[in-house]
Amino acid sequence: MIDGRVGVCCMQVQFSPDGRWLVSASFDKSIKLWDGVKGTFAATFRGHVGPVYQIAWSADSRMFVSGSKDSTLKVHLSPCSMHALRIFLREIILWSREIYVESGVLPACP
Repeated sequence: MIDGRVGVCCMQVQFSPDGRWLVSASFDKSIKLWDGVKGTFAATFRGHVGPVYQIAWSADSRMFVSGSKDSTLKVHLSPCSMHALRIFLREIILWSREIYVESGVLPACP
């Protein structure tokens, strides 16, 4: 049993290739992400409308795909990838804001 999954049938549990993360696919249509080092719960991924049967990690541990009885595959980013994406998007927003403020097109945002 994985902590927090009492009474829920896990269909598959898999470590990421780098050993940092563990995901569990379950009959309750969700995917749970765990810290593979500390053993603590990290996040729940939802979106499937049927039981989740399969999980497969990318070789670089940046994302994983889940397969469900609802005949869909969903791609999920690992927390490290989500953090990198947030930083990248924040930099784009700051850069865009500077360009618009300097050109006088938009007022500066606080």
